[in-house]
Amino acid sequence: MITMVTYLLISLLSFFSSQCFGDDLPDNISGITVGNYYGIFIGVENYKNFPKLKTPLNDVAALKKMVTTKYGFQQKDIIELLNNQFTVINLKTSLIKLKEMMNENDFLILFYSGHSYLDEFKESYWIPSNSRQKNEADYFPHGLLLRMLRSISSRHILVITDN
Repeated sequence: MITMVTYLLISLLSFFSSQCFGDDLPDNISGITVGNYYGIFIGVENYKNFPKLKTPLNDVAALKKMVTTKYGFQQKDIIELLNNQFTVINLKTSLIKLKEMMNENDFLILFYSGHSYLDEFKESYWIPSNSRQKNEADYFPHGLLLRMLRSISSRHILVITDN
């Protein structure tokens, strides 16, 4: 079962896409070149030091199914980081890989479903499965995420977070 937030986001994405493109995504819209579609989908249910979650893997599967069946995403262009695959190093490596591959006409959806943390300085983080509690050195800071996303030349980046 997917969470209500994920369901609403998928529904909104589906609605707005259908309003703009109908049932099919064209390769060229009024002279605008449409690039490739990429995704990084992160779902963490099994934590070593935090409460386990029930729906992140289902959320990732539902979103992946939707974008590959309705919106032209190819399985090979979606990076999945599930449970213990989501580490700070793996996410950094994935973002660097996409930075080298993508151009301004490409699309990226970055989806995260898992725990997050807000520290006393109002810095927020995504929490990998092997993280220790109250140890920000183990977490992925959103400030770093924003800097890395800004370095990607794509003009079409959507970040969806369910935490």
